[in-house]
Amino acid sequence: IIENSYSSAFYSYNVPRATIRNCVFRNNWGSTDGSALLLENTSLSIYNCYFFNNTFNNRLSDQTSVINLNKQSNATFYNCVLANTNTPSGFMIHSKMSTVQLVNCNIINNISLRPVFVEDNSKVNIANSIFYNNINSGNVDSTEIRFSNSDITLQKTITQVYDYGNKALFS
Repeated sequence: IIENSYSSAFYSYNVPRATIRNCVFRNNWGSTDGSALLLENTSLSIYNCYFFNNTFNNRLSDQTSVINLNKQSNATFYNCVLANTNTPSGFMIHSKMSTVQLVNCNIINNISLRPVFVEDNSKVNIANSIFYNNINSGNVDSTEIRFSNSDITLQKTITQVYDYGNKALFS
């Protein structure tokens, strides 16, 4: 159990290959990116992990996240749960110039600007995963998975989005 960490609970820089198995990341918080995980130029496989109630204290920035991949990082999440996180001005997963894969994952009961946001030539592959009961924190262009100048592949994945005012938000 990795809990009650300030800044990044797990930070990895220039690691060519790493694995995390059967861990719980809970009640971690930070002031910028990656309150639970921050990866820079790292390749990481995450198996059977639970990310619960992680947040950040910088409510003014729209670039904060619980899991952050940066600078050509690669992360694959297998059978993971990301739940009960309140990041109203940020993201659950933010990928910039990196690759993220979610396989058999559940992203549930979160409040965020965008649960998954990939940008700047990132790639995201999501397979056999469920996005459920995630609440948009108020930006009308938000969806559960948002990408900007990036590639996305969805396979056998269920998403659900809530309305904001009188505008329907679609994923």
